[in-house]
Amino acid sequence: MPQYRLSLNDSTRFPAGLQDVVTSYCYLTQELGVPASKIVLSGDSAGANLVLAFVKYLADYGSQIQLDSPKAAWLW
Repeated sequence: MPQYRLSLNDSTRFPAGLQDVVTSYCYLTQELGVPASKIVLSGDSAGANLVLAFVKYLADYGSQIQLDSPKAAWLW
């Protein structure tokens, strides 16, 4: 389970956590070869907000950077 930087101070505020999610997703899909269709994103509270931000990011830029959408996203 990837960890992301919490928005505790100026150096880790948004979009630091989103950058961590993008990096983790790229690592899974491009470096490890895990198909996006096998990935389910899940987040609770602030984590759910990051999942939403990431899904929006993929909708806006996914085709440009060749990232496919995950199978599902669960928000808690």
